[in-house]
Amino acid sequence: MVARSLLTVALTLVVTATASAAPARLPYVNGTVSDLLVDGDTLYVGGQFTVAGTAAGPLVLARGDTGALVRTFPGFGKTGEGDISAEAVLSDGAGGWYVGGGFARVDGEPRHGLVHLLADGSVDRAFSGPPRWGAHVLARHGDVLWLNGWSGYEEETPEAERGPRLLALNARTGAPLAIAPALSSAVTDLDVEDGRLFVSTRRHGVYAFDAATGAATGWHVSAGREVEAIDVDGGVVWATDQAPGQESGESDVVGYRVSDGAALPQTFRYAADATDLVATEDFVFIVCDCWRTNQPSLQAYDRDTGQYIDLRAMKTVERVAVGGGRLYAGGPGGYVAYDLATLQRVPWAVDLLDARPRAIAVAPDGTVALAGYNSAVAGAARTNLAAFRLSTGELLPFDPAPLTPLPDWFGPGYAPAVWALEKAGDLLFAAGYFSRAAGVPRKSLAAFDLRTGALVDFPEPRSRLVQDLVVADGKLIAGGEIIEAFDLASRTKLAWEAWPHDAVRALAVVDDTLLAGGEFYAVEMKDGPIVPRKFLAAFHVSDLSPSPRFAAEPSSYVNDITPDGAGGAFLAGYFRVLGAVPSDFVGHLDATGAPEPNFPGSDGYGAGSVVADSSHLYVSGVDGLGGLPRRGSAAIRLADRSVTAFDPGVGGRAMIPLPSGELLVGGDFRSTSHNSSSGIGWFLPDGSTAVPAQGGGTGTSPGTGGGNGPSPGGGNGNGAGGGDGTGGTLGDAAPDGGTGAGGDTGAADGTNLGGAGRTGASSSGEPVDARARGSRVRVAFASRRVSRGRVSVRVASPAGGRVTVRVRLASGRRTVLGRATVTLRPSVARVVRIRVAGRAVRRAVVAEAEATVSRAVRLR
Repeated sequence: MVARSLLTVALTLVVTATASAAPARLPYVNGTVSDLLVDGDTLYVGGQFTVAGTAAGPLVLARGDTGALVRTFPGFGKTGEGDISAEAVLSDGAGGWYVGGGFARVDGEPRHGLVHLLADGSVDRAFSGPPRWGAHVLARHGDVLWLNGWSGYEEETPEAERGPRLLALNARTGAPLAIAPALSSAVTDLDVEDGRLFVSTRRHGVYAFDAATGAATGWHVSAGREVEAIDVDGGVVWATDQAPGQESGESDVVGYRVSDGAALPQTFRYAADATDLVATEDFVFIVCDCWRTNQPSLQAYDRDTGQYIDLRAMKTVERVAVGGGRLYAGGPGGYVAYDLATLQRVPWAVDLLDARPRAIAVAPDGTVALAGYNSAVAGAARTNLAAFRLSTGELLPFDPAPLTPLPDWFGPGYAPAVWALEKAGDLLFAAGYFSRAAGVPRKSLAAFDLRTGALVDFPEPRSRLVQDLVVADGKLIAGGEIIEAFDLASRTKLAWEAWPHDAVRALAVVDDTLLAGGEFYAVEMKDGPIVPRKFLAAFHVSDLSPSPRFAAEPSSYVNDITPDGAGGAFLAGYFRVLGAVPSDFVGHLDATGAPEPNFPGSDGYGAGSVVADSSHLYVSGVDGLGGLPRRGSAAIRLADRSVTAFDPGVGGRAMIPLPSGELLVGGDFRSTSHNSSSGIGWFLPDGSTAVPAQGGGTGTSPGTGGGNGPSPGGGNGNGAGGGDGTGGTLGDAAPDGGTGAGGDTGAADGTNLGGAGRTGASSSGEPVDARARGSRVRVAFASRRVSRGRVSVRVASPAGGRVTVRVRLASGRRTVLGRATVTLRPSVARVVRIRVAGRAVRRAVVAEAEATVSRAVRLR
C-alpha cells in the first residue's frame, strides 16, 4: 500500500552496517503485509496476519523421540501461482531425503518440483530430476525412483500438454528410465513391498508392477470411485476405495490380498470419505473427512476385526505416518505422536507454527520429516502488527494486537487489519481497521512508545478506517474515509477535516504540499466548499487549505504516491491518462505539476505501489514495465528512464529502499523466487535474494493453526468479497494471493508416502491475474461457504475465448462439485452461476478457472 523511504540520516548510519545481506533468519508472517517501517535496527510490520516468526520452509526435520528441531529448509523458493509446498517426502536410507512439490529453487539451485537433499541438508547436485508437473507421490526400489507424472483430465487438456502418468528415474542421477508402464488415469499414490510397485489411480483402481523393471504382474483391483491413498503392509493393500453401491458417508476403506486381489471382509464403521491411511501389524489408522458422521478425523481400528478404537485425537488431522514404534499425525493445529504399543499420546512437541501438513515420513534413524506449506519456527501469535530485529530477522516481543472490528462497520467480510505505519519522534503510529489495541479501545489509529512498546494516549479519528498516514509540519495526517489532522505537540485532534467523496488510499508530502490520492471524485472541505479534484487532491501543508498545485487529473484511481526528491511526485494506480498525457498506471508529475510524457508504463491491470531512492524508482504490483515482462515488481533507472533487470518475482504493497541499495518488500506472498521468506522479502539490487543457511533448534510447544479468510482490499483493494446465500459471489482475490491447502494424500509408512494438492488462493482485494506463455492458465481462490447449492463467480479475460470454471471442496478433495464453460468477450466480465453437489452445502469451496488457450484470466 504505502511506499516508505528511510526516515532520517541517523537511521542511515545505523542500517548501513547491517544491511549488506539478508538476515540469517528470514522473517515470516502468514498473511498480507500492507506497510513496513524501519526504526534503527527494528523493522515494524503491519498488515493482516495471525502468526509471525522465522521462515522454516516447506520441510522440517524433527527428532522422533522429543520433537526437537533437527533442521529447517528456508532455501526453498518459487515464483508464480500457488503456495510453495513440499507434497511428498521420502527417506533415501542414508540420512537424506527426496522431496517433491511446488517449488522451483532450493538453496539457489534450480529444482523444479523434485530435489534430493543429502544428509547434511545440502542439495545433491548430481541429482536433477525432470518432473514437468511436480512430484506429489514418491516410492523407491533400489536405484529406481518412482513418481507421478501428468495428473490432468484428458477432456480438459490439449493433447500437446499431456504426458505420461507414471515416471521412473535413476535414484542416483534423476535421469529418466524407459521402464514406466503406460497408464490411462492419474496416479494418486505409490507403495513398494516385496519387489512390487503398487499404483493407485484416480479412475481405474490399483495396479501392481515389478518395481525393478516396470513389467505388469497382472494384479489389479477395480474401485467404485477415486482411490486417494494406499498402504501396503503384511500382504494386504489397504485402499481408500468406496465399493460399488455404497453411498457417500459410508466406510470406504477396503483391504485387498496381495496374493489374489480378493477383498477382505473387515469394515471400518466410521471411516467415511477417507483421505489418508497407514497400517501396522495390529492396527489400521485412517484419516477422513468425517463431517457426515461427526467422527474424529483420525481413527484407529483393529486390523483383524475392524473394531473401532478411540484415540482421543486432536480435532483435525490431515496426514499420518508410522515409524520407530510411534504413530505421527499432523493437521492445522500442529503435530502429535502416539505410542503404538499403548495407543496413548506421548509428549512430542515441534516448535512449528502455522502448520499445514502435506506429508510425513520417518527415516530409519527415527528422524521425522514434516512436509507441507511454508511455516514458521521461533515465532508466536501476532495479530496484524509485529516487530523484527532487522539485522538478524528475530521476532521481537512487541505485541499490541490491534484487532476486533466493530460488527456494524463494513460487514462480517471486512476483517481487522493494519494498513499504515508512521513514525514521529518517539511515537509509532499504526492505522487501519480495528477497534482495540493492546487490549484497550482504539478506533483505527493507535500510538506506541518506540522505546518501550507501550500504548500511548492519542485521540481517535472520526474515520472508521484509515489507509495511510503522513507526518508534516508538526502534524500527523490520516487518510481514509476522511482526511484528518492531529497536532503532535499537544496530541490533540485539529478541527480541520476534508471529506473525499469515496476513500483516500495514499498520502505524501512534496515540499509544502500535501497530496492525497484515491478513488474519490471530489473533496468536500469541512465548513467549506466542495473542491472538484478527481483521484488526486492537493493541500497547503501549513494551513491544510486546498492547493492548486498538481492539477493534472488521473483518469482513474491512485493507489500510491512518492516524492521524486525534486519537487515532483511519482504516482501508481489504475489510470491510463495523467492530465492529457498517456500514462499506463505509472506516472510522474514534475515540480510544476506537469505530467512527464513517455514515462515507462505498466503492463497488465494497474500498479500497486511506488517508492524512489536517489537512483531508482521501484514499482510493485505489475506484470511488466516499459514493455518488458516482470513478475510483480520492477525498477526504473531515474537517470535515463530505462527499465532495469530488477525482477524479484513478487509484488508488494510496501517497499523500503535500504542504504546498501537493497529493497525490502512487503506483500501477500508465501515465498520468493529464491527462498521461503513469507510476506516480507529482502532483495538485492538485481532482484535476487540472499539464501540463508539451514536453520535448526529445539522444539518447545506444539504448533498452532492460522489462516487467511475473506479480507478487506487493503491499501489497494476493492473491498470485502462475497458471502453466503443464493447468488452470493466469491470474494475478490488479492494479488499474489495466499493459497489454501487441498488435494490427495498418499500413504506414509516411513519408506514412501505422498500427498498432492491443487491449491486455491484465499482473501480478497485486487483480482488475481495470471499470465501464460503456453496454452493453459489457471487461477483459483477460496470462498467461504456454499448455501443453497449455488456459487457465483465473476470471470474475465482480456483476450476473450472459452474458459472453464470448476468448483471443488477447499478441504483437499479433488472431486469437482460443479463446472461451467463460458465464452467471454474480450475484457468483458461475466458472472457464472454454478450449481454444486448437495454434499458441499455450507462447506468451504474453491473456485478454479482455466482457459483453453493462452490468455489472462481474472476471477472475482
